[in-house]
Amino acid sequence: MHERTVRAKINTGIVEGFTRDGVHRWRSIPYAKPPVGPLRLRAPEPAEPWPGVRYCHGFGYCAPQQRRYTLVGLGKHQPMSEDCLTLNVVAPEKPNSDEPLPVMFFVHGGGYIMGSSATPIYDGAALARRGCVFVSVNYRLGMLGAVELSSLSTPEHPIDDNLFLRDLVLALRWVRDNIAVFGGDPDNVTIFGESAGAHAVAILLAVPDAEGLFARVISQSPASGMVSSAEAAAAIADQLAELLSPGAGSAAAALMSARPAELGRALEAQVMRGQTEMPGAFPVGPTFGTDYLPVDPVTAMAEGLARRIPLIVGNNADEGRLFTRFLPLLPTNEPMIEKLFARIHPEHRRRIVAAYPDYPSSAACVRLGGDFAFASATWQISEAHSAHAPTYVYRYDYAPRTLHWAGLGATHAMELLAVFDTYHTTYGALLTAVGDRGSARRVSRDVQRRWREFTRTGTPGPGWPVYHPMSGRFWCSTTGPASNTTRTRSGGRPGKGSRSPRGEILCSTLSDPLHGIRRCGCVFGVDYPLDPLSADEFRAVAAILRREHGVGPGWRVASVELIEPSKAELAGFDGGGARPDRRAAVICLDRSANATYKGVVSLTEERVENFDHVPGVQANFTVDEFTECDEVLRRHPDVIAALAKRGITDLDNVFMDTWTYGDAVAPPEYRDRRIGWSDTWYKQAAGANPYAHQVSGLHCVIDVNTMEVLRVEDDGSSEMPEVMGEYVPHHIPERIRAASPREPLKPLEITQPDGPSFTLDGNLLQWQNWSLRVGFNHREGMTLHTVRYRDGETNRSVAHRMSFAEMVVPYRDSSVDHYRRTAFDIGEWGLGFMTTSLELGCDCLGEIRYLDAVLHDSAGEPYTITNAICIHEEDNAVLWKHVDHDAGAEVRRMRRLTLSFHVTVANYEYLVYWRLYQDGNIECEVRATGIMVTTPFPAGPTPKNGTLVDERTYAPFHQHFLIARLDLDIDGTDNTVYMTESYAEEMGPDNPYGLSLVVRNQPLRTEQEGKQDVSFDTQRAWKVVNTNVVNGLGTHPSYKLVPTGAIPAMFDPASPVVQRANVITHTLWVTPNQPDERWPAGEFVNQSVTDTGLGEWTQADRSIDNTDVVLWYVFGIHHITRPEDWPVMPVDVVSFWLKPFGFFDRNPALDVPATPPEACAHGHAKAAHH
Repeated sequence: MHERTVRAKINTGIVEGFTRDGVHRWRSIPYAKPPVGPLRLRAPEPAEPWPGVRYCHGFGYCAPQQRRYTLVGLGKHQPMSEDCLTLNVVAPEKPNSDEPLPVMFFVHGGGYIMGSSATPIYDGAALARRGCVFVSVNYRLGMLGAVELSSLSTPEHPIDDNLFLRDLVLALRWVRDNIAVFGGDPDNVTIFGESAGAHAVAILLAVPDAEGLFARVISQSPASGMVSSAEAAAAIADQLAELLSPGAGSAAAALMSARPAELGRALEAQVMRGQTEMPGAFPVGPTFGTDYLPVDPVTAMAEGLARRIPLIVGNNADEGRLFTRFLPLLPTNEPMIEKLFARIHPEHRRRIVAAYPDYPSSAACVRLGGDFAFASATWQISEAHSAHAPTYVYRYDYAPRTLHWAGLGATHAMELLAVFDTYHTTYGALLTAVGDRGSARRVSRDVQRRWREFTRTGTPGPGWPVYHPMSGRFWCSTTGPASNTTRTRSGGRPGKGSRSPRGEILCSTLSDPLHGIRRCGCVFGVDYPLDPLSADEFRAVAAILRREHGVGPGWRVASVELIEPSKAELAGFDGGGARPDRRAAVICLDRSANATYKGVVSLTEERVENFDHVPGVQANFTVDEFTECDEVLRRHPDVIAALAKRGITDLDNVFMDTWTYGDAVAPPEYRDRRIGWSDTWYKQAAGANPYAHQVSGLHCVIDVNTMEVLRVEDDGSSEMPEVMGEYVPHHIPERIRAASPREPLKPLEITQPDGPSFTLDGNLLQWQNWSLRVGFNHREGMTLHTVRYRDGETNRSVAHRMSFAEMVVPYRDSSVDHYRRTAFDIGEWGLGFMTTSLELGCDCLGEIRYLDAVLHDSAGEPYTITNAICIHEEDNAVLWKHVDHDAGAEVRRMRRLTLSFHVTVANYEYLVYWRLYQDGNIECEVRATGIMVTTPFPAGPTPKNGTLVDERTYAPFHQHFLIARLDLDIDGTDNTVYMTESYAEEMGPDNPYGLSLVVRNQPLRTEQEGKQDVSFDTQRAWKVVNTNVVNGLGTHPSYKLVPTGAIPAMFDPASPVVQRANVITHTLWVTPNQPDERWPAGEFVNQSVTDTGLGEWTQADRSIDNTDVVLWYVFGIHHITRPEDWPVMPVDVVSFWLKPFGFFDRNPALDVPATPPEACAHGHAKAAHH
């Protein structure tokens, strides 16, 4: 790599550095005399001039330190010396302007006991290339600089206070006097740091000697509580002196003569003592009550005594995880946290535990420890400083998947990867090797842009509001004395009446249920406003509901979902405007009152916007209700007795399958309760098919709130015929396996040696001119957003949002076992909640990328479905072909991009596939598989409503109605839907041979006209047309909905099923787009009486002409059951298509390249001639 030398003349002489990669670098320039000999433990003195040239090509020494906790790559092998007071400068080789550049002065972290400016991650080249002069500094650590020992000073051996702060101030003076030589502006210095460095730069706001040396501050993950009063520091100094030289006459003399390693061992012993007495306590950091730092810094900020200059402060979402995995210095487990709790008032402990409802789980302990050590400092500083100066608060959420898989997530110091542009390095490439490179770099650009803007203007740019204090109170008093090994803020001696800052932070910050998500003005890592809610956002919603409405024990959080920004808000954001607020829609159930509540929580403002009781409705069922019903019913004495009469005594092999009710078939006396009814099933062995043997005639009714068994219905049936209902190989009888041997298949390997052709950048997917965003929620499962096709240089809109909005499954059998069996699988259960994790090689095949899904349990706490969504390419035979005798053969293989997720709803699986094609087609396919519901019957004819599938066992007929909600935006939001039909003209003079076929296009103007049914006779389809745009052929662009898979309802209009789900009576509905009209049978379908969705909305007969429209397409499976579907059903496939019709001026796949011949035939392929 080419380098050349570069020199600069500063006030102490000439320094030579080197130029590489577009920046000049000077390393280890002395800014102070070596603090050795008589200068040990004294205030630093400016460096002396040197003759000639000082070569600053390499890093010198770091400060003496204990390396027990130093991670590899963080200066672990750098030589140490007390002669460490040096700094580094990085400046752009070719500045973009002749004006002086902003200066960014960086202070490394390490708890004041370790660290170095030479750490590779702190390389400032990326910042310098973006237009600043970067300075990083070494300062004294541990016993030689960050432990307050001035109380041990003697006339013979004087010791100064706050040595590391004095080092930093002297380095800033060096910057003031010299930085212009390097192109920097001495009047525009931003000091920034991370962890202890972040703590230090915040403290400098309150140091009088630092006046005028910097203009702005960025404090990244500042550490909490590392400030002591002079009295507390003196007590710690005495203990350290005793550890260093027990019984020695002069502690100061011992300090002056001790080797650095001896000082390090004494400090480590004191650290361990502090950890034992109070986890997280450190005997290092600045001391107030001295001439150099007169006032507690946070108090100085709050009272306006500190510098009133702009400040950015924030922390990471998962601060505590690093310390659980690698640095066991913080209270991140239950025993350590309980030691902390022992030091505070019991009421404060109660408040804190309420803020972490899953405490003492491991995850809660890690969150609490991280908040205790870092988030609380962010809160303190932001509350105090914002009272008098502009303050900007952030939370950094982003981490590539590799770090999530490693259990680290967005842990401590993670924002440094963005600030220093690590994702453009080899190390960053490794971190993002599984597909996160684009999102990581985009977050990095956002952080760097805002940091850069802040250094220039004092504001971090649009969309990041100024923080405002939440209250005027900063601490709560604690009871009991504080240990001398801990830091106090009271100004009095430790003991009675003093206050432990950790206790104060615990009760004033962690007891606030918002802990790690306070009023942050900017959240890095929420990549786009349509991104699904994160785990932290789910936690925040639960905490806000707990705080403001007492949603906790006795409640169930039925659903939490992102309220997606409007199209106008997204357009503004895409154009560089403000980020829309993050808001969540919630549905909660108060079990004791059997009351359903619906509300909106603002995550941006951290408050409940509304929370209202919705009378007469029931929320969706939750997974834990399903499980609890099974457990309760199996243990009920009447159920046990009914099973015993049938010879079933092994309750572990019994399964009570609870279904929801429609109001019309619910017992009248229980209609005002939240109820379910159950089937009873029996399996013959552990791991066998739980749906192999229905216990016919045994059903229960249960109150799902109280888990009270209201009724056990037993008609006395004892039919248990011998059936073969097993599909797991080792449970299939040998006689069956032996009767149908099958030769194993030869391997079929699908490989893409160069990786897939698509890119996945966070939730943004791009492939072959297509781009879209992938979403996920509890009810719809996977959702597709902002679907666009790049046509030349134009990204053209096709759809704003596509998803499944309801699934109605009525069983067409009125017998006692089935008359109640009508499922609304989306509204009652939720496709998202029922989504299963996919496995490589089984559910998807090829070069696969997965997306995880984050949802919540009924307490509102998040959980992750790993590999919830599969994305991969598939070869799909021929795209287009023609053979001509002159031109020869031209053929193109068809490639398609498939996005899929799989859902298990009790006995059935639904496999959902959305496919994008190179010619602009979109296909939606659903495959139904799983296990049919079966029922035994007495000897005699098979019941008329089903098919015989095994010995005296039938499977009832049923239907699966799938409703797709299609918010298409063809070249814009205002569209018109046309019904298009084909007709054969009558024979006559103009049509003598009867060949004339014509197409009629009829615009649908109102909602009543928008109710459409399939017509095979006319090949009816529907086009969504933008009549405001003209294509190159002079017609209007459109997409055609091709209605494959449509099925008739075949219901009497008075049927309760139709009354609850009027949507199934038509193939297509068209409505104007309204944000609160999302669920075609209504929002609350559990125990519903009537349809409150499309059947109600369309009565207004609103205009659907040239406006923002939504299509509701109804298709599905008319399942006339068959023996071949038993005991496990081969997939039944239905689909529909969206096809461009005049959207392009010609075949958009003309530019698809031909496949090389050698890629088309392998192995023993031979030509065949006929």
